[in-house]
Amino acid sequence: MSSYVVIGLGNLLLCDDTIGPLVVRNVEKRIEHLRHMVDIEENDSGGLDLLDLVADHRRVVIVDSIVTGTAPPGTIHRFSPDVFHHYRAETPCSLHGLNLPTLFEMGRRLGYDLPEEIVIFGIEASDVHTFSETPTTSVKAALDDVGDKIMELIDSWILQDGFCKTNHYQKQQFQRLPSIFPNGR
Repeated sequence: MSSYVVIGLGNLLLCDDTIGPLVVRNVEKRIEHLRHMVDIEENDSGGLDLLDLVADHRRVVIVDSIVTGTAPPGTIHRFSPDVFHHYRAETPCSLHGLNLPTLFEMGRRLGYDLPEEIVIFGIEASDVHTFSETPTTSVKAALDDVGDKIMELIDSWILQDGFCKTNHYQKQQFQRLPSIFPNGR
């Protein structure tokens, strides 16, 4: 199991809802040299499946479409799961669509080893109902920008977690920095 996972949520047949999986496919092409550290996952069902995808990873990125109605389509929002805590009481749950606070609380109670950090990128959508394998123009235009933000985040995590970049035979690899603490702490 790697330290990080990038998860794209969405239905590949529902117009702007395709953006989550499309973003992680974009990121996957960029992180070939980091595959030993970063898992890439797609999920179209949400709910309990998401627990298994985030468990046992130190840090997680979740990418999904979002409809807030407060920003133009293609706007990139960045959240932590804490932002969604007010939904716990207000939003009904089903086994298909547990909200994030309820899902993570359930995971804690079931003994899942949950990440210490979760970052959610929501791309403002305009059409999540039309059957189409292609997002709208404005949402599709955000694809590379979201990928850039995810790559910057992963780079910062790698440095923060004590990994450093080294060039070895023209291939970028990452090695663990030696600990300054006795016994490798």
